[in-house]
Amino acid sequence: SSRIPLPPASSSEPPPLRKERQAAPVQGQTSGPLAVQAEVRVHQSKILNAWWPLFPRDAEAVAAEATLTAGADTLHATGHVTAAHLQSGSKEIDDLEVRYEVSSRFRAPLAQSTTVTAEVSAGRIAIGGPPLMNASASLSYGARSGTLRVRADSVGIAESLRLTSDLRITPTTNELRVRRVAVDVNGDTWTNPAPASVFAYSDKLVVTPFVLRKPHPQTPSLQRVRVGGTISAAATDTLSVDASNVYLPPLSELTGLSQVLGGNLNARLRLRSGWGRPRLVGDLSVRRFSFDQRLLGDAQLRVRYSAQSSDLLVDGSLGTDVSNADSLVGPSLVPGGVRTVDPNSLSLSGRVRLPEWARARSPKRPSAVPSGEVLDLSVQVTRADLFFFRYIFEEHVSAVEGYVTGPLHIGGQPRRPIFDADFTIENGGVTLPLFGLEYEVEGPVDVDRTGIHPRGLTVRDDEGTAAVDGSILFNEYKFFSFDLSASLDGLTVIDVSQAKDLAFYGHIRGSGPLHLTGPLSDATLRSNSARTTPDSELFIPVSSETPEEDSGFIVFADSTGQTPDLRSLTRRRNILADRPEGVPSFVEGLNIDLNVIAPSESTVNLVFDPLVGDVVTVVGSGRVQIQRKEGDFSVYGNFNATSGTYLFTAGEVFVRRFSINEGTIFWDGSPTNARLDLDAEYRTRASPSGLPGYENYRGRIPVTVLLDITGRVATPRVDLGLSLIRDDQRNLVGSESLNAILNQPTRTTEYATSVLLTNTFLLTTESISQPGGTEDGDNRLTTAGNQLAFNSVSQLVSSQLNRYLGRALPNVDLNFGVQGENPDDLDLIYGVALRLLNERLVIRGEGLYTGDDPDANRAEGPQGEVVVEVRLSSSVSAKVFYRRTGDELTQNRSLTRSRGVGVSYQTQYPTWKSLFDRLFGWMFSSDPAPEDEDETDSEPVVQSPLPPDSSSTPNNQR
Repeated sequence: SSRIPLPPASSSEPPPLRKERQAAPVQGQTSGPLAVQAEVRVHQSKILNAWWPLFPRDAEAVAAEATLTAGADTLHATGHVTAAHLQSGSKEIDDLEVRYEVSSRFRAPLAQSTTVTAEVSAGRIAIGGPPLMNASASLSYGARSGTLRVRADSVGIAESLRLTSDLRITPTTNELRVRRVAVDVNGDTWTNPAPASVFAYSDKLVVTPFVLRKPHPQTPSLQRVRVGGTISAAATDTLSVDASNVYLPPLSELTGLSQVLGGNLNARLRLRSGWGRPRLVGDLSVRRFSFDQRLLGDAQLRVRYSAQSSDLLVDGSLGTDVSNADSLVGPSLVPGGVRTVDPNSLSLSGRVRLPEWARARSPKRPSAVPSGEVLDLSVQVTRADLFFFRYIFEEHVSAVEGYVTGPLHIGGQPRRPIFDADFTIENGGVTLPLFGLEYEVEGPVDVDRTGIHPRGLTVRDDEGTAAVDGSILFNEYKFFSFDLSASLDGLTVIDVSQAKDLAFYGHIRGSGPLHLTGPLSDATLRSNSARTTPDSELFIPVSSETPEEDSGFIVFADSTGQTPDLRSLTRRRNILADRPEGVPSFVEGLNIDLNVIAPSESTVNLVFDPLVGDVVTVVGSGRVQIQRKEGDFSVYGNFNATSGTYLFTAGEVFVRRFSINEGTIFWDGSPTNARLDLDAEYRTRASPSGLPGYENYRGRIPVTVLLDITGRVATPRVDLGLSLIRDDQRNLVGSESLNAILNQPTRTTEYATSVLLTNTFLLTTESISQPGGTEDGDNRLTTAGNQLAFNSVSQLVSSQLNRYLGRALPNVDLNFGVQGENPDDLDLIYGVALRLLNERLVIRGEGLYTGDDPDANRAEGPQGEVVVEVRLSSSVSAKVFYRRTGDELTQNRSLTRSRGVGVSYQTQYPTWKSLFDRLFGWMFSSDPAPEDEDETDSEPVVQSPLPPDSSSTPNNQR
């Protein structure tokens, strides 16, 4: 806007401007120079950009003031420009402020008569390359000389930049003399030891040697960069750039990676005839080049360019003779030292198409790079380490070993290269500590523009193998995704004894097909017919801890109502960059849909309290479907128990090991709240103390505490029962009457609880309130209390002793104890079970040792049995036993010895017809007996996850 007012439209007088023009000659002669002042404010930058394309399209708070004073032979101008924000394409400037003052004379040489003072500052300048923060420049010039100062608080990796230089303009040359440069990088400062000049002539540019140097953190030699020479059209004029002993780690930030690059850079570049027919030759080398403290080798690179071609020729190599970090001599050239050595060996050759602005104007030869591409590089890989896979899968991979060998071609664009490789992985290995896995990997792998493609890759561990095919896709180098298939043959998929951050753990080996698809942070693992091995053991914690909250995003729409693309918020800047905050890792985001068949002799453990050993261990077979979606686990199916154990604990004091006879575990959604139907028993020799009619009897009664568990895990229903131990090898006299007493409907639970906790009948109300006898009520109560207290102490000592022995010998079941109601009547209870060859050979012995008491009317000495059982298959077992017992229910003091051999066969069948066909079908048909339906059926248990409160129960037959 101009401060000169316009006349009204209706005025008949001449405009004031015309009057000023008429009076100007007179005023100029009498009243001095002409002065003009103007102010401009921009409110709609887009309109101004439409008329003047050079003006930034996006501009905020732009204002300018200018004053011009002109005399007869002088000119003087001042001005002030401010802008809060300017943006044109990718170029941005924030908080811009410009002040200037210019004076000159009309009838004198411009360079000699002009004086300039200018100051420019900005909070941020991003016009290509690294941004400048809090940058400012000042210029003062007059009488053919001046001073230029530049400073910035941040320039890329530099914490600060300070430059002071002088200007000198003469009729023959223009000189910029750099007096002082200071660049702070990584706590140290690059400085120039001496001034240097740049001379600009009409036909050439001359640079006197300019040197920057800085102390090296690991060597006595200085880091040094030198620039000097001449740029012209002459064939012999050369500009040289040399770098020596430059420490690479501070420059790692330029790559955009969080991992540190190590090594010492040495370079020598020569540009001849830069303004004519340019020729460029460059040699670069990096000594002890490392990535994240992994020594990769010594790198060499040579580049060549001539005006006759449009391509830059490239040759390079990477390799080392060092085999381990301990053999390194001299500085490591990386902070923290070299952690490991990867003895790589590869060579590179090819060409890179240069952009038009970097080529000579009329090259004689067209580019040899294929049309539409920039890179044409051939790499011969003798050995290239596979360490980079560790950074793709982050913290869940602790070690990646091995290397690839084979030819590789790289084409396409630098940001989207096209790979074509035929590699072979040799001596490969990967460690997954979260799952306790160590695999060996070998086999062929192809690489192309879409991804990495294993072709029958072999994965093995100590017990199994797998063949892997498919692809790991690049997805335009934005993120990794999977399309892999594997065929497992007894491969271990988890081997963890305890885990707080996993929904299940244990030792599981599996066979069958497996498919992994989807992006890295949201992949899905599927199998419709996986089969575990019989020695697999699964632990499912049923005591849940505080759930972890999944991190996520709250995304707000902009002022137009448009929601930003979530992929831009959750994807990495490149495939090796750090995972963005809030994006799940591979394991956290992994979805699972596995239909698993568990054969006979498989083991499932329901862990209630691992600290005290409160675990239900079930051996049998079944079929379950494990699903995980968005972090929520679901399990469906059933597991049919044929044997097992349950370690009953009471307040971490009393420990009783129950043997599970048979039953079923149903899952209909929640993995921690399965439906139970299990029958278990606990065998012992109980003292008759407290049992009506046997209060004066001092023998031991062989009984079984029966446990019937039904309902849900969270709300189980437990029914207790009690019975005498009777079989064909041990038939006690008088057992019928005693069995009737123990199984009274109103007393059986009370008897069973008392025997379970104290191994006596003292906890029953009947033992204290029973009528008759020689003692009155108070004496009976005192006697029962003393007996119960002494028995409880002996039970406590025995339980703790068994707990410690069980932890020390995990493959051996031990049960030792001292039982009795007073110190004069003690018996030693013992039980040992040694399980060998994956429980195919079981040696066990149990019994008690009684003292020699003539008044006790019972057999003295050791009593019990020793059994050696060999499991020939999952259904057939043979055993040899020796037994030495006395008649506990009579006054007979003699002992009975017996020995023998037995064979047992156990099978399951859904119908009587199937049993008949299995036993006698061979007599009527030559066809083999049909396999169990539940063993071969591969249809999923469910097609989709059921709601958590589903009450559906899978069908079960046993």
